[in-house]
Amino acid sequence: MISEKKYFLLLLSLLMAAFFLYRDVNSPYLRSINADGKGYYAYLPALFLYQDPSFNFIYDAEKKYYPEDGSHFKDFLNEQPNGTKVNKTFPGLSILYAPFFFLGCLFAFVFGYSVDGYSMPFQLMIGLSHIVYLLLGFRFLWGLLKNLNVSEVKVAALLSLLLFGTNLWYYVIYDHTVSHVFSFFLAAVLLWAGERWFSERKYLGLMLVLMALIMIIRPTNAIMILCLLYFPFLTGNRLKNILPDFKELLRVWKSLIISVLILIIPPLMWKWQTGNWIVYSYKDEGFDFLHPHWIEFMFSSEKGWLFWSPVLLLLLIIGVLYSFGRNGWLGIAYLVPLVLITYVLSSWWCWTFGAGMGQRVMVEYYPFIVVPTALFLNETSRKWVIPMLFVFIPLNLFQAFQVVKSVHVGGQTTWDSYKTNFFRLKPALQKVIIPENWKLIKTESIDETEFLNETHPFSASIETMVDVESVGVKILIEAKAISSIQESRVVISDVEGKYYKALFLKEMISSDVEEFEFLIDDVPWDVNGLKVYVWNGDTKEQLELNSIRMFTYQINE
Repeated sequence: MISEKKYFLLLLSLLMAAFFLYRDVNSPYLRSINADGKGYYAYLPALFLYQDPSFNFIYDAEKKYYPEDGSHFKDFLNEQPNGTKVNKTFPGLSILYAPFFFLGCLFAFVFGYSVDGYSMPFQLMIGLSHIVYLLLGFRFLWGLLKNLNVSEVKVAALLSLLLFGTNLWYYVIYDHTVSHVFSFFLAAVLLWAGERWFSERKYLGLMLVLMALIMIIRPTNAIMILCLLYFPFLTGNRLKNILPDFKELLRVWKSLIISVLILIIPPLMWKWQTGNWIVYSYKDEGFDFLHPHWIEFMFSSEKGWLFWSPVLLLLLIIGVLYSFGRNGWLGIAYLVPLVLITYVLSSWWCWTFGAGMGQRVMVEYYPFIVVPTALFLNETSRKWVIPMLFVFIPLNLFQAFQVVKSVHVGGQTTWDSYKTNFFRLKPALQKVIIPENWKLIKTESIDETEFLNETHPFSASIETMVDVESVGVKILIEAKAISSIQESRVVISDVEGKYYKALFLKEMISSDVEEFEFLIDDVPWDVNGLKVYVWNGDTKEQLELNSIRMFTYQINE
């Protein structure tokens, strides 16, 4: 039987090995501070290094540390009616980043790196923070399940299943652009404290602080407080003494003050940036509660939560059957928070929540989801249940690798594409389908062979004027790889540099000459001209390019 200490040492070793095998923090393409994470993180250098509420320093960081083509630029600033700009992300995650940010400052200073918030020590520390907070979350989840008398062997098995059998693995190792591993940690601590509160009337102050912090990371996660109701129904206490009395609140007055101070951080940040205390930082983005995409959110190949982490469907079924089997109120206490949060999140204007693997926004609810499964496994004599659940681990790890390698593209994977690429390590070549309302107006090509390499990174380009308002483009290239390809891409931009789209070849391309087709339907209506070329990302990658063809279409309404 593996001990708790040995389990966590083994897990730490595996995670560190996976981290350093995949991530090169010196590569402009693999920085841990990237995409949405740039917005969450930017509060720290803005406050402690630059004292700059306008975040102008990010443009220097982009030039110095990220790809020159702007392919990894993230504009997280939204303009306000008074002409100021506000960071669209909430500042809560920066509180959890803070210890690692200050370690980055220390290491950068000691080892001679730029203390600018974005040099290698900062990238490394923020990357490693994901592993630290995951392990801390697992530690509290371990403690919670032990308090519920679940055996250590089954706790270790379930934690391993959560990590290796769901998209949690993808967001710990591959994608450091989002907040959900950190919210997973907070949720695990909240459940641990909540169970102690209902059984021993302890940790009320900690619960208040945790809920405040959870809310200023993602306000929708305020629903998480409903998950705590599972414990009084589990122990048969119903709702007796669920709310603290006045004396209990007096005992935690310091925590109440800390919670209030945490909750006023967003208004303070808005005031600092815009001069206004109350700001809706997401501008035109919002919820449409009358038209949720619940079915797609849960089950679609495009980004379905349970489609991409199917083991969770079994955990949910076990959780519902076990909870309702104990008593109806316990079943309701389990089901209602999950139905409510999936309804709210599927009502968001972009229900896919961008790229990535599955629905990342559900990761923070995994500690809650697994509780009744742990209780069921502890009470059942059916030894085949855990091996059956573990069958999903190879599928999950393989599909996470496929997403990283662009075999599957998160948020864009059709059912046909999923079936075609199910067992593949590189995506199958696909022919694009021209919509019926597209009318071909121009065809241009370059048919001379070029060799892209370290000294010749850019191909010749096709440039064309656009004289219609609504434009669609098909790009066809004929090429083969001479070296391993990760950063080479087809680029389409307008001639003024306002519009830019990179179409990475990555694992699509092989050592055989093949044709690759791309369809672009998001060209802005006001472009003056378009340019298409191939670029190896200023790397040592070698590519033989035999032809580029560009087909310009007018899109008729």
